[in-house]
Amino acid sequence: MRTPLLLGLLFLCLSADGADRSARPPALTLFVDQNFDGRDPRDGSKEAPFGSIKSARDHLRKLRAAEAEAPLPDGDVVICLRGGDYRRMTPFPLTAEDGGSPDRKIIYRGYDEETVSLSGGVTIAATSLEKVTDEAILNRLPPDLHDSVRKLDFRKIGVEFSEFGDFVYWQKGGLTSKTAPRGAIWIDDQKLEPARYPKRDGGPAGDGFVLTGKVQHTGSIPRHGVEKDPAGGIFSYTDEEVARWVDHSGVWLYGYMKETYADGLLRIKSVDRETGTIAVEQPSWYGIGEGGRYTYLNVLEHLSLPGEFYTDAESGIVYLLPPAGFSEDSSTIELSLGAEPLIEIDGADHVVISGINCKLTRNDAIIVSNASHVAIENLAITNIEGNGIRMPTAGERFNEISRVTFENLGGYAFQIGGGNRLTQQFGHSVVSDCRVTNFGLTRAGKSLLRGVGNTVRHCEFSHCAEGAIAVSG
Repeated sequence: MRTPLLLGLLFLCLSADGADRSARPPALTLFVDQNFDGRDPRDGSKEAPFGSIKSARDHLRKLRAAEAEAPLPDGDVVICLRGGDYRRMTPFPLTAEDGGSPDRKIIYRGYDEETVSLSGGVTIAATSLEKVTDEAILNRLPPDLHDSVRKLDFRKIGVEFSEFGDFVYWQKGGLTSKTAPRGAIWIDDQKLEPARYPKRDGGPAGDGFVLTGKVQHTGSIPRHGVEKDPAGGIFSYTDEEVARWVDHSGVWLYGYMKETYADGLLRIKSVDRETGTIAVEQPSWYGIGEGGRYTYLNVLEHLSLPGEFYTDAESGIVYLLPPAGFSEDSSTIELSLGAEPLIEIDGADHVVISGINCKLTRNDAIIVSNASHVAIENLAITNIEGNGIRMPTAGERFNEISRVTFENLGGYAFQIGGGNRLTQQFGHSVVSDCRVTNFGLTRAGKSLLRGVGNTVRHCEFSHCAEGAIAVSG
């Protein structure tokens, strides 16, 4: 049983923004409601709201550009989103022209008690899962699973399979905001896992891995530099199970192909049953070495546990075993699809994001760079493949993350930076009163506290795959 970790790392006892925003009435409020079906033109009033958050932002830009002739009243500007899921397959950007000032914060918030979300994915009906009748598929599965296995045909749900994607090659923590992982399937907030061999408690050492045998060709070594024509390696397999599988074309290898600290994901190029060898398409970071630890992912013959799935990328069909408790009448199925972050704030100071949840992206939820006095508060970031909030900016920033719930993340919850190690200038950024649970599902999951004079306090971490937080100067 994993015990929640209550973390209070105190480097500076200052709030990033001590003002009570609720006590200061806004000078201007603009409304957004994507479900509004009323009169045109829309002016952003509650009676005629804008249809998108972008329209509201652009309208505010025009008002501010005309302030020489028509000044805005003093005070904050609030852009208020009515309830609903606002789908975003590209980031919502805020740049320097969208920032505020100490006397005029620009606040994006959800309306009243309505649930507002920016979503990089879709929700589909539980009845979208069909019974499998293809004998070629069923013959590769145990007979006792034939009645349980289901298929999800992307062509029938109006989603391009390319939006979901196949596995992505990466090495040594190489998944970045520019290299999003594949999409994810969530059923009742449970992330489905690719069918694997061996299972997590299987293998020679009971750790879910098998070992590489003799190495015929180590392959290119990216750690030593990029080659013009990088080549994957060839090695002997030590477990004869791989020879039983009908098709290896969609199987990937995850693991530590040489060094125990450098993991990666490689695609099988071919399996030679006569020589007992595997060739991979891409190079491993340090090459391939004998005794490397790895597991096979996306193996149809090992689709055997509830909550597992197998992807046939060529046909655009996913085969899966629904998790326990699944019901066609009441279960919710969500797909993470967007390959880019949901919100990008670059150079926009004095901005507040409040009460606007973020979900279902394959990338990070929110990225803040080159900005100060940015507050992200009172929201939830859930069911994403990337990281929650990244604020890697250096210098004196006074940024704040507060009262945010992070749940079901492929990576870490937050990264904050700021300050200067050489001059000992403080960053004055704060993370407070946040709850972080079930993270590090796809990549390294430790939140990052960097720089000088920043604070994490009153935060709870639980169910972490690796560790809760890393601290560096």
